[in-house]
Amino acid sequence: MILANVCDAQTKVGGGLGEYEFLQLPSPGDQILLPQLSGNLGLWRVLYTEHSPKKIPQRPSARPTALATIFVEWIDDVTP
Repeated sequence: MILANVCDAQTKVGGGLGEYEFLQLPSPGDQILLPQLSGNLGLWRVLYTEHSPKKIPQRPSARPTALATIFVEWIDDVTP
C-alpha cells in the first residue's frame, strides 16, 4: 500500500483532505471517492501527483510517512 496525502488543489491554505492508502497512485484524470464529514462520499478528479523516492530506513518507523501528495478537484457529492 502507498500512503499519500490528498489535497484540494483549489484551496490555497488548509486544502489537506487527509492521508489515504492506495494500491497504486492514481493518474491524472482518475476519479476517487473520499468520505466527507457529512457522511456522504465526495467524488474527486485527480489533477496531478507529486512524489519523490524515499530512502528505506534500516529500522522501520512506528508510523510510515506519506510517499506522495495527490492534488484533486471536487466533482460532486455521492449519496450512499
